[in-house]
Amino acid sequence: DDEDEEEEYEDDDEDEEDEEGLLNEAREKAIEEVMFYSACVEQSSEHPIGKAILMKAVSLGIGEGLRRPLAVAENFEAEVGKGVKCTVDNVTVHIGNRRSLSENDIDVTPGTEDAMMFLEDMGQTAVVVS
Repeated sequence: DDEDEEEEYEDDDEDEEDEEGLLNEAREKAIEEVMFYSACVEQSSEHPIGKAILMKAVSLGIGEGLRRPLAVAENFEAEVGKGVKCTVDNVTVHIGNRRSLSENDIDVTPGTEDAMMFLEDMGQTAVVVS
């Protein structure tokens, strides 16, 4: 019956919308988590990349006096010209360029490696948060 088929297609559309909504929600949560840890690491930074990370975090409601306050970064280590690493809420956080990733045995996907090289070829600084 045509009515049953139409109803079945409508149910499929609703399932796809639900899945897309869940994926968007998961993506937004993952971005917020990465930005939270990044901002915690960079909260005292004077570096332009650190300041950019903090600005993006604020736009997401992350920072002092906002929806999600920053946590303290401990065991902070700066790798001059490469990146930083520390611990936030018992989670090791590393923000670094390709050289830093390599020296710290942090693997990235080939796509991430390609994207970083592309940005570097354009004169940009590419970093990964891990």
